[in-house]
Amino acid sequence: MSEQATTQHEHDEPVEDQLLPANIIDLVTFGRRLRAARIIAGYDRVNDLTAILRGRYGVDVSDRTVYAIERGEQMPHLDLFLAVVAILDPPGDHFLPAYRSDVAQLIASRYSR
Repeated sequence: MSEQATTQHEHDEPVEDQLLPANIIDLVTFGRRLRAARIIAGYDRVNDLTAILRGRYGVDVSDRTVYAIERGEQMPHLDLFLAVVAILDPPGDHFLPAYRSDVAQLIASRYSR
C-alpha cells in the first residue's frame, strides 16, 4: 500500500478513531495527575522541578509551561514527559487514567506481562 493510500485511509476514519494527540490524552486529567505526582514527590514549588529538568536533564522548560500543562492547557513534549517520570518516579500506571481507554488497555496489557 502506498504512503498516499495510507494517508487517505487515515483521513477517512472518524477523528475519534484516529490516534492523534488531541484524542489520546485527556489534558486536564494528565495535568491533574502531573501536579499530584509533583507534590507527592516533594516538589511543592514548580520552579524546584523546572530547575532540575533544566539542570540535570537539559529540558528547556519554563515554570509557565509546567503550570499550563498542569491546568490542561498544553501537551507536554516527550522529552519533558520522560524527564518528569524519571524525577517524580510515579507508579507505572499513574498517568493511565489520562489516556483514552483503548490506548490505556493496550499499554497496560503490554507492561503487565
